[in-house]
Amino acid sequence: MRIQRLFIYPIKSLLPVELAEAEITSTGLKYDRSFILIKDTDHADVEAPSPAVQEHLTIKTLSKLCLFQPSIRFCNGTTSSALLSVTHTLSGEEIEFPLTPTSQFLGKANEYIVELFGTRAVGEDMGHEIAGWFSKHLGEKARLLYMVGGSTGTRDCPAPALIPRKSKQRTGFLSWMKVQDEELHAQKIQFADAAPLLITTVSSETDARERVSKNVVGDEDGEEDVIIRFRSNIHIDNVSGRGDNDNPNGDEDDKKRSAPYAEENWKTLKIILIRLGEDTRDDIGPPVSLDLVFNTVRCMSLNVDFRTGGTVPPERQLYKLLAKDRRVNSAFPYRPCFGRYAFAEPFGTIIRVGDQVQVMEWC
Repeated sequence: MRIQRLFIYPIKSLLPVELAEAEITSTGLKYDRSFILIKDTDHADVEAPSPAVQEHLTIKTLSKLCLFQPSIRFCNGTTSSALLSVTHTLSGEEIEFPLTPTSQFLGKANEYIVELFGTRAVGEDMGHEIAGWFSKHLGEKARLLYMVGGSTGTRDCPAPALIPRKSKQRTGFLSWMKVQDEELHAQKIQFADAAPLLITTVSSETDARERVSKNVVGDEDGEEDVIIRFRSNIHIDNVSGRGDNDNPNGDEDDKKRSAPYAEENWKTLKIILIRLGEDTRDDIGPPVSLDLVFNTVRCMSLNVDFRTGGTVPPERQLYKLLAKDRRVNSAFPYRPCFGRYAFAEPFGTIIRVGDQVQVMEWC
């Protein structure tokens, strides 16, 4: 298996930026979901002793968010001066601002509290010009917030009781005991929904696409890039390359790991850092370990029309097509699932498209 595609979403609920390589950080892939749009209300009192929680804009209720395409432009070859460009796909109009705004850029920015899935974070306002640009194209008042990095620039993962604990090896005089302690994942997130990473596979993508194509006759627009709807971070090709040297157990393992929704039975993955075209793997670094913890429940955002900003016809609505049999998360029995949330270590590692992926442990 190989990494086929990598995605980050610098601004939550907007379209992704596809990358050839990405850095694993303590909050997921670097730059992922560090911005968020909120409703701009005239009565919001940011100076109050207990400021109100602001309502963030989400694509499941405001489908026009799918009409904004971000891209990253590196200036002078450095990440510190990188710019985030956002294009409104219908008008072609564009706005540009720092990918990692400095304190000088933010100035004395207002801070707003945002709550997502039961946990809160603080975002700093990006200013009136940017707010006005998004408000114009959304047709309603909005403000863009940035989550500044550091110990205060994160939020806790929601519902830790729903996320399986990881083992913690005993040390000292208790190390001889076979029983292991357990602890919650220490990682936090920025404006992501529930976990640092979302993992998807080619076999599951193919199944979802076939559900749509069976309900559509004479699709004049050709094959849709369905995986964009699922907001994946790491998209794994678990279908091609059967019988290669990363599958030593033969055909039965190939069938098992290449089946649609096989990822829902993966507990631990290992990403081996290779570089296609190189004859050696020396000095590339340790592998990345992925702990897959939770089947990802989906929302009505699966039904947006990326061309118009509305919703697709009923026969093309993936939420309904998946809900027929994809209700496989016992904590959310009435909602379809696609993909799996994950945590990854070590931080600072660069993963790339083409890196090899192995299933180390099944659920």
